[in-house]
Amino acid sequence: APIRWHTRHTHGVLTGFRVTTVDSTAAGDAFVGGLLFGIGERGGDGTGFAAFCQDPTALVEAIRFGAAVGALAVTRKGAFAAMPSLHEVQQLLQQQQDDAA
Repeated sequence: APIRWHTRHTHGVLTGFRVTTVDSTAAGDAFVGGLLFGIGERGGDGTGFAAFCQDPTALVEAIRFGAAVGALAVTRKGAFAAMPSLHEVQQLLQQQQDDAA
């Protein structure tokens, strides 16, 4: 399903990841956790958050990161145990980038 996002300054739509769902228990928590990590990694701290929200590239990267975490989490049973590692998320993002090329 597409991911639609909006800020005061910009908006967009992203395509989600195709995975085989095993258990959707942790999907939302995983997405939000990944999104927050993605924001933090891209300079979206307290002082720079307004500028971050005006940067479509940074927003898309953070949202894609959150989507990747959520996608991987639903491929496993459980909640906390379903959370992927940073390496697994990076692999999925790279795989999708390679497939798009």
